[in-house]
Amino acid sequence: MKKYLIGNLITEIDVNCQRLERLGKPYETNLDESAHISIKISDSDLDKLQTQNPQLSKDELAFLASGTMFFKKVPPFDALMLHSSCIMYEGKAYLFTAHSGTGKSTHTGLWKKIFGDKVTYINDDKPLLRKVDGVWTAFGNPWSGKTDLNTNISAPVGAIVFLNRGEENKIRKLTPPGDIVAPMFMEQTAKPYTYERTVAMLALADDLLTSVDLFELHCNISEEAVFTAHKAIVK
Repeated sequence: MKKYLIGNLITEIDVNCQRLERLGKPYETNLDESAHISIKISDSDLDKLQTQNPQLSKDELAFLASGTMFFKKVPPFDALMLHSSCIMYEGKAYLFTAHSGTGKSTHTGLWKKIFGDKVTYINDDKPLLRKVDGVWTAFGNPWSGKTDLNTNISAPVGAIVFLNRGEENKIRKLTPPGDIVAPMFMEQTAKPYTYERTVAMLALADDLLTSVDLFELHCNISEEAVFTAHKAIVK
């Protein structure tokens, strides 16, 4: 069982997974303390998963399952996951969330192209958000989708941007509570298995959505879209 430090949470994971071995190295820790989170996935568990998902290899299933279990266990520690592409720019984290295929990674890729070394990927698919000393903070973790873009860093959240495709680049600030914010957010976060964790997650979501700046961006795949977002969200 290997021990990782993810979002300042000591996490023990017992699973045979080469991809996690590779992507988890920057997060490995030798801290001699009890784990906050423990994850164990047996070979028999993987056999069952592969029966249900024959198109995926056991290694891919082990990687996905370990991430799913981790994110479902974090709410009691004031943490949750948001399906988004998260970058650090000038010391703050900016998260771009949307349904798969909308263009989250394409958009943040343009930020990297334009601003170069000023932009660092925290996590390109599933950043961990945790309230630390009263501040919502984004953390890198090994589970970063198809691109494997993640860095073992953290930064206070500057803004969350709900991304939509559009012919014209336009952005507006959102004010929760409302009919848009909560449904969009809940579609893009992990739902815990237990009632207690679900209650904790909902309380965290409410706190997050009323504590950080929220925007809705309609954009095309252009550098102009980045400048439209940058002007509104970076302070």
